[in-house]
Order: sequence, then structure tokens, then C-alpha cells
Amino acid sequence: MAKKNKVNTYDFYLPYHKQGDDLSYALEHNDNDIARACNTVAHSLRGAVDYLERLAKFSQSHELEIDADCHCIMVHCTEEVGNLMIKEGFPVQLQDYFDDEDDEFVDSE
Repeated sequence: MAKKNKVNTYDFYLPYHKQGDDLSYALEHNDNDIARACNTVAHSLRGAVDYLERLAKFSQSHELEIDADCHCIMVHCTEEVGNLMIKEGFPVQLQDYFDDEDDEFVDSE
């Protein structure tokens, strides 16, 4: 019987949060210059598009699953695939606070 590879969960981060919050932050940090603030947010959104298009292509040749809700994107895959995503510069980080055995948060203390 073949041994099943352990599946890890990786948080996948896109460079934006909420449209109003992001623009408000950009205005604040660009001396309320509307053009600079809008360009700053546009740059972040182009980065997010790039990550999502790369993930789409990556998913066609690697086995992974995705869970997404309003606050996060989680990629479930083997450690080998997760390490490859990290090596290829995807904005992912291994979750170390969730116990897949019983689907409960782990106290990290």
C-alpha cells in the first residue's frame, strides 16, 4: 500500500486588503496626492493579478486545493509542492497554527 503524502496548508497572501482601506492608506502615505495614491493601489492590484495568473498556471501542473473566504486564501498541498511555490516566489507561508488532525487551532505557547 502506498503511503499518502502529508498535506500542508499554506497561507497565500495577495498585496491588497479592502479597496477603501487600501486607497485611504495610500492617500495618507502619499500626502493626499490622488494620482500617486491611485497609482500605488493600481500597482498593488497588478501584483495581485500576476500572482493569481501564476497560481492558475501552476495549478495545472501541480496537485493542490484552495480554500478561500473573505479574509484569506489557503493552499493545501504536499510539502514538496509548497516548497516549490516558495522557491518560485509565490506569496505563501506554511500555516503553523492549525492542527489538521482535529481541525482546531493549536495554542502556540
